[in-house]
Amino acid sequence: MALTSPILGTLCAKLSLEVIVKIEEYKNNKKSFHLKLPDGWFGRPYDNWHKLTEFIQRPNKTILEIDEQLYLIFTGEIKEQDHGDKIVISNFIKLVFDWQGYGDMNPNCKIYREGFVEMINV
Repeated sequence: MALTSPILGTLCAKLSLEVIVKIEEYKNNKKSFHLKLPDGWFGRPYDNWHKLTEFIQRPNKTILEIDEQLYLIFTGEIKEQDHGDKIVISNFIKLVFDWQGYGDMNPNCKIYREGFVEMINV
């Protein structure tokens, strides 16, 4: 069953409605968050403030674009938890983290097969 959102359109029923609403808040209200990847913080802990610039969900992919230059591409049925102060995403088959460096714009890519991602409210 597909969910319909006035902002994101028709979505696959992979994420709970509460988390979809929270992700929409991050995107539409330009809400800032810190990013923690399966191998630790992206940047110095609690130092970098990020904004979600795009959210796309497909039958087997969930894509988060951050700051127009960081991409989290989740493959598989992911599991999410809303802890109030953060969203935790886990249970992916594969996560591709594709990013360009700040200032130098050098391309980078890292692949994770397990772990979790945290979007922690600022």
